[in-house]
Amino acid sequence: MTTEIPPTDWLPATGHQLHRTGVQFDAVRIAGLGGDGIAGPVIHDRSGKGCTYFLLPPGAAADYRWPPGVTVLGTGHRVGYVGVPALQGRTWPLAWRSRPTVERPFVDAAALHGALCSTPAAWTWVDTDPAGEPLPMLLLAHPEGSGMRELAARLGLAAPDAPVADLGALLTVQPGNRAVLALPAGPIALPVHASWVRLLLTRRQAALILGLDPLPRAADAPALDQYLTDALIAERLLFGHVETYGAGPCLSPVEAWPGGRNGG
Repeated sequence: MTTEIPPTDWLPATGHQLHRTGVQFDAVRIAGLGGDGIAGPVIHDRSGKGCTYFLLPPGAAADYRWPPGVTVLGTGHRVGYVGVPALQGRTWPLAWRSRPTVERPFVDAAALHGALCSTPAAWTWVDTDPAGEPLPMLLLAHPEGSGMRELAARLGLAAPDAPVADLGALLTVQPGNRAVLALPAGPIALPVHASWVRLLLTRRQAALILGLDPLPRAADAPALDQYLTDALIAERLLFGHVETYGAGPCLSPVEAWPGGRNGG
């Protein structure tokens, strides 16, 4: 049975507390509210556009070459400060995605590195369909471009000039303006805002674009626009439709994001 560890000098009794990285832990930060399937201390910071911190043993992060868009704070890297929430009570804007336990006092660096290197990043926005009606849009791309051909094949996406593929019911809408996309390797939480979710619930369908070329996880709206333009000209985008099968069990606390194109 998994048991939470008692409060220590880096787990506050109430609220939240800033800690300098490289002392009690190293931290790996990614944009967006993610961390599905990662055991050990994982913190969501819901301020601004949101980010996720994975707490590793001091010095563990220095053993790996992390993918673009991932920020490492701690031993052998840039030193920073990470807010740590209490295990109970009000801790806004911080929240535990996964809590430290006796068995997992820290995130396993090798497991995290493997997950971040293999999982594609996602961006969502609203565009229009050929009839001029609003349509939820979803882009998947990998920071290094790796594994995207294999993912396309497993999803059933064909060549860029082929008819748009119907990929079936792969989207789950969950309470709190949350959305999860089911992929062959496991579900991923999507960076979504409330208007995107409302439109998805109305249309029950979204356009999925899979990019074959690399795109950093931290790519902003202008970088995303340029990526889509260049990849479309080079025929490096694959297109499909995904449907939603409505509410499901909560897999990931993805919160509403501000308007605009969101990435993570």
